[in-house]
Amino acid sequence: MNSDNDLLLLANNSKETIKIDSKSASKSELINDLKMDFESGELLIQDVNHNSLSLIVEYLKHYRDANPRNIESPISDDKELKDLTDEWDISFLSKIEEASLVELISAAEFMRVDPLHKLISAHIACKIRNMTAEQIVKFFQIEEDMTQEEMDKLEEEDNELLMKELAEEEEKEKKKWESEQK
Repeated sequence: MNSDNDLLLLANNSKETIKIDSKSASKSELINDLKMDFESGELLIQDVNHNSLSLIVEYLKHYRDANPRNIESPISDDKELKDLTDEWDISFLSKIEEASLVELISAAEFMRVDPLHKLISAHIACKIRNMTAEQIVKFFQIEEDMTQEEMDKLEEEDNELLMKELAEEEEKEKKKWESEQK
């Protein structure tokens, strides 16, 4: 059985390694499961790149002897991230590039570090809640896979559906008015 201070060596698919003490590592359910089979060498954390693994290890080490603040969801519109967590979490998130957030949230989910997953989710939710669809597409760096012709056709179909709904609503209002006149 590992003591709290025993060091574990975490490796990703690229064989880049990071050291973490056993107690900090225990905050990840995946690492806990892997430790059961651990005899010596490295724990392979597949599908997590070195940057995300480094950030997760930093988070786990910070919360080695404490639990992070629980973030309730859904987040009400009047709440900001600073209202939901502490300064260390805010500082931690501020050094992560937006392009890396989706990768990091996936890694946190894969490694089953629920408090970090909730923290990043809340961070993203607070950032995008007042964005337009176009801003969200840009934020997540989503590449449009529809041609302009397909987009125009979709918009035309949406407009036709909207016009049909408006005409039906107008017809209902007209019938209602006529029945009230009788």
